Amino acid sequence: MVTTPRNLVFLLGLAALPGAVEAKETKGGEQLAPWQVWEVLTASHWKLIPTLELAGARYPESSELAGQAGAGLSIKQRWAANKANYGATFQHEPFALRVFNFGDGEDSYSPERLTQSTDTVAAAMRWQKRWSDTFSTDGAASVSQRWAENASDERRLTGASWAFEEREAFGLKPMSWTATARYGRSIYPQYRVADRALDSEWGVLEVATDYRLSDRVELTAGYSVRSTQYLDAKYDAVDSEGKVTTATEDKSLLRQTASVGASWKAVDGLKLTTELELIRNDYSDYTREMDGRDASGNDEARLVRDYEDATRSQLKIVASYRPTDAWKVRFLAAGWVRPYDTYQARNADNDWLEETRLDGGVNLDLSGELALGEVTLAKSEGFTFAAVASGSYDTQSSNMERELSFATNYAVTRLYLGVAIEGVE
Repeated sequence: MVTTPRNLVFLLGLAALPGAVEAKETKGGEQLAPWQVWEVLTASHWKLIPTLELAGARYPESSELAGQAGAGLSIKQRWAANKANYGATFQHEPFALRVFNFGDGEDSYSPERLTQSTDTVAAAMRWQKRWSDTFSTDGAASVSQRWAENASDERRLTGASWAFEEREAFGLKPMSWTATARYGRSIYPQYRVADRALDSEWGVLEVATDYRLSDRVELTAGYSVRSTQYLDAKYDAVDSEGKVTTATEDKSLLRQTASVGASWKAVDGLKLTTELELIRNDYSDYTREMDGRDASGNDEARLVRDYEDATRSQLKIVASYRPTDAWKVRFLAAGWVRPYDTYQARNADNDWLEETRLDGGVNLDLSGELALGEVTLAKSEGFTFAAVASGSYDTQSSNMERELSFATNYAVTRLYLGVAIEGVE
């Protein structure tokens, strides 16, 4: 099933139908809802899951208040050893983090520039098939459209993936592995800087494995390689005469990611996870001539090859606590550092520092949910209500202090408090 505007209207129409209609009766005389009729005819089970979340949001660095909203509708289908999910979502985010695309010529940025309001509509479908007790596949496809306060950040994203999973890998009961292939295409129709675009297409190959040492301890490892080809982004090159000219090829990126981790169920309801991740970025055809000033204060342009080649190291710790079905809490803390190979740093006055760029940062996230109760509208049809709260803190510091198009030194805090409504599965 491909989700189109017409199909989406059909799905929304199904959600508005009453809980029971006189469409068909079982042998016992019980009335069935429309999707239950379909279950009888196709020998599959269908379930409509609507969701709605409303929250107040605050951005302390600029003392702004706003509203956040999200809504979704999914249809879950099961038959034999198959599961499928078709859905559509809408998300309004008042304080989406934005650290690039500020525009050349701006001498400085304010805290307000670091966030912006965005609206995103997405549709997706997913199919899972279990071929045996230990082997299964998982396919998915999605499309989304984002509108942003800054029109140049508008984005259309399409993607597809196919994954294989095997439990009891290599005959070892506590071991499993997954292999995933992904493809995507990102289009920014309003973005142009010096005749360059952000449009790209990319592919990812990923393998991961986990090994359960016991009922409480599990080890994980993973590796992925991502190839990104930009569709209209030619930068600088040097011709045979030593002059800087426009490159003949668009820039491209090869990103490799390796990770190892462990999780521990300390007590019932409490799970601790840690992960060490290394990300290596290698660009091709990404040489840039950058303007700066030498030690005497004179203008000096420098040609920087492999402009954004860098290695990022990150340590992440996650704690999740769910003592009962009624409430749960999750906390994430991550620290990272990213030295660049050739990118030369400048101070706020645009003086060359004679050292390569070095970034570091911290990310903190805390969220909680408290179930307020369940309302049953019809037999086996109902909704759960919950109070939700979350907060995040993201900061980065760098010796690159020349901030025009990009923010390299910043701190952003965002707080949310609201309610969530979800259909009972």
